[in-house]
Amino acid sequence: MSEREFNQQVGRNVAAIRRSKGITQAELAQTMSRLKPLSWYQQTVAKVETGSRSLKFLDAVDLARVLDVSTDDLLDQDGQAKATRVARALVIECDAIWTDVLARLVDYGSKCRELEVCANNAEQSLPEDLLMEAHSILKRPVASTAKAAIANGRSLWDERHQAAQ
Repeated sequence: MSEREFNQQVGRNVAAIRRSKGITQAELAQTMSRLKPLSWYQQTVAKVETGSRSLKFLDAVDLARVLDVSTDDLLDQDGQAKATRVARALVIECDAIWTDVLARLVDYGSKCRELEVCANNAEQSLPEDLLMEAHSILKRPVASTAKAAIANGRSLWDERHQAAQ
């Protein structure tokens, strides 16, 4: 790999990491300028990302620190660091969704209990259709429905992935 090709690969890695973090070139330049005695500008970031400006070692170390990645992520040539980064982001996202789902299920259980008490206490005075709807909600098979939703999500991903190939 030539020096030019290496700089372009590093630049692509920097751009991909920056975008994945939701950081603009200007924001990255501003943060880098706070660390460096010489100012970084949006154009500096653009040149690094296109490979027309090579990174000095200390710049790479600072850039990795600012982007919260390792220098290996910046220098990655075979895509392994990208795969690791994607997997790490997915683990974090799945964990956050799981935490949210559990909290929502606790809320659901609490509201179902409240609905059950309300329906039982006011059974004589509630309209028949409302009572039927309340009892239908209370009889929902939550565990099997949740498993089916997870399976549907996996299936949807498989379909999209196969269509993209």
